[in-house]
Amino acid sequence: IDGVWKISSPIKAEADMTAVRKLAELTSSVKAERFVSLSALKEQGFDRPFATVKTYFAKDDDTEAVSVLEIGAADAEGLRYARFSADDKTVFVLSDAYEYAIDRPLIARDLVQIDDTELSELTFKTGTESRVFKKAEVDNWKAESKSSFDVDTLKRIISDLSSMKATGAESTGKADTKFNASSFVVIAKYGSDESKTKTLSVGAKKDAESPTGYLAKVEGLDVTFVIPARIVEDILKFLETL
Repeated sequence: IDGVWKISSPIKAEADMTAVRKLAELTSSVKAERFVSLSALKEQGFDRPFATVKTYFAKDDDTEAVSVLEIGAADAEGLRYARFSADDKTVFVLSDAYEYAIDRPLIARDLVQIDDTELSELTFKTGTESRVFKKAEVDNWKAESKSSFDVDTLKRIISDLSSMKATGAESTGKADTKFNASSFVVIAKYGSDESKTKTLSVGAKKDAESPTGYLAKVEGLDVTFVIPARIVEDILKFLETL
């Protein structure tokens, strides 16, 4: 739309321009690593394809041409079988660049950021407790409770939140069940307009035994993201000192 890629289904959201452009580049000019014979559909993964990519091309007469690429199972070398359309008997193998381009998150990864432009108030909620910080003047913050805190640590956290990018999108639709164990909620308010806010809810670790990141949701966007563990754990440590 106007030169900008957007996701229209199953959710409406901004897309990761770099990721979508790379996927469009690969799928609009498919290059086979080698050709192979069509065997059992289940063996090559075409009974339940890993992915089906439809590419629409605008033609000079204002009509559309559609290319359908089916990507199946991996071969012995870990590369994927592929074919054009379900009735195509020509099967080929794709480089792993295609799997990476399809499997990576296509939603914009900066949607989780807490913009620090005109940020006037920041609230951290953990359980029944709320810690509120208000911008008193340029580059200075005060706690609403008047409790002492490390201003430099808060500034670093704000800087991290404003530049944070999701490492992935875990799911769309209803939040993961692990999300019930919420770590904390961040509510950002901007300027004097009380209605201008952004809420980021942070849940449990994506995987309990690995440092892959924490699940997170942005209010109004039906996507469960994964955000960097370092930022989440820095915030948790900061809140423990209050």
